[in-house]
Amino acid sequence: MAYIPGYHTSLISHDVLREKSGAYLDGKHLLIRTADDAVFCTLTRLHRQLVVEYNEPSSSAYAIERSEAPPKKRTTARPKRSQVPLKASGTTEQWHLRLGHLGPEVIKYLPAGAEVLEPLSTPSTTECEPCALAKATNLVSRRPMALPDHPYQRISIDWFSYEQAFNGLTGCTIIKCDLTSVTTVVPGEGKNTIGPAITQLDTRVHRQYGFRICQVRSDNEPALGNAFPAWCKREGIDWIPSSTYTSAQNGGAERAGGVIIRISTSIRIAARLPEDYWPESTVTAAYLHNLIPTETNGWKSPLVTLKEAINAFTNSPLDEEIYVDWPPGYKNASNSRECLRLHKALYGLRRSPLL
Repeated sequence: MAYIPGYHTSLISHDVLREKSGAYLDGKHLLIRTADDAVFCTLTRLHRQLVVEYNEPSSSAYAIERSEAPPKKRTTARPKRSQVPLKASGTTEQWHLRLGHLGPEVIKYLPAGAEVLEPLSTPSTTECEPCALAKATNLVSRRPMALPDHPYQRISIDWFSYEQAFNGLTGCTIIKCDLTSVTTVVPGEGKNTIGPAITQLDTRVHRQYGFRICQVRSDNEPALGNAFPAWCKREGIDWIPSSTYTSAQNGGAERAGGVIIRISTSIRIAARLPEDYWPESTVTAAYLHNLIPTETNGWKSPLVTLKEAINAFTNSPLDEEIYVDWPPGYKNASNSRECLRLHKALYGLRRSPLL
């Protein structure tokens, strides 16, 4: 048995009782029996506990204890606050560290309660090593390249992956002319179709306008492998890849693809077409994109800009002396040493006019 001062009852440990005397609990009959099974005492279940002896507490005892306790006085007085505002002082470096590495400009405008000592010694972002490491950002080179000499001399390409379409295609190659912003979409079954798409476009541009693709800008994706650079070298095309894992440098094709994808999605949703019909809606979106005026082209559509560039290219006045041979059928023996001087650019002349 344990007596605990201030506790409302004494406690009996059944385990200790059994170890000392061999007595045990007969839970079925609520008895404590000795080692020879004799009845030691009878138990009573009260307040979800087994009780050996229960004495009813006197209610007057609690009343006396409460009456003896002095009543507490309620006060409405509030603590007085100091009329003098608190001030804290420190150097700019200390305030920089206290306030989570603030910048130099913010420290100049701290409240009046913050006294800044040595205000001219604020550490810059590069002088504080934690700031330099935490605030470092990616700086992507976005130096603008010179405009190409003629349409389709330089193009930007990118591959956009989709879920497999109804006809088994898994993505599309987006090709943008860097001079006119004319965009071509070629759906395909994989990235191995990028080379054939550029070949088809080069053939079409040469037959339609007399130009050749000379430079190709793209992401330096490992998925392109060695086949694409080898193909560019074989075709005599300069491949201009972006830095590895830095697709932002190929922003022209990225932005053009984003615009076409948004137009394509809007068309597909409005027409209530299933998602696997994206090849049809994407090609349609590219066609519409080439007809829409853009701010980059002076609010002219890419196709109008292309036609104006071709007309200006073929009919622009020449500011230098250029001589050509007689066309077939006009040359004879008497004027075999004569040639013609051009006053305006002819169709197919590889020269960049001032557009």
